[in-house]
Amino acid sequence: MMQIKMGAALLFALTLTRGIPATAQQVQPGTQQAQSFEKQIVRTISLKYLLYLPKEYGKEADKKWPVIVFLHGSGERGSDLEKVKAHGPPKLIAAGKDMPFIVVSPQAPLTGRGWETETLNG
Repeated sequence: MMQIKMGAALLFALTLTRGIPATAQQVQPGTQQAQSFEKQIVRTISLKYLLYLPKEYGKEADKKWPVIVFLHGSGERGSDLEKVKAHGPPKLIAAGKDMPFIVVSPQAPLTGRGWETETLNG
């Protein structure tokens, strides 16, 4: 396992050194200086989610509702939204419990390493 991590780090380092700007190459060897890196990455993110609106939602046009985003554990990943109802607010709602807030319960796909910030910020 350590060899794989070291190999990945070496590959990253080799890839990064190909793109080092001229200013970074002027850093004195044996010293450490702050640098920056910027790259725009564009990708499409898609996931399914359960949405719960309280029974009173929409009756008062100006009323603001609190929102809860429920993030399930790794056992509920996939493409079957029924799995998301195994725990927490989605389970309570499925059992008939009324909630005084909006509940958004996304489902993480099987691929990936769990919840990714860029997906949740979308």
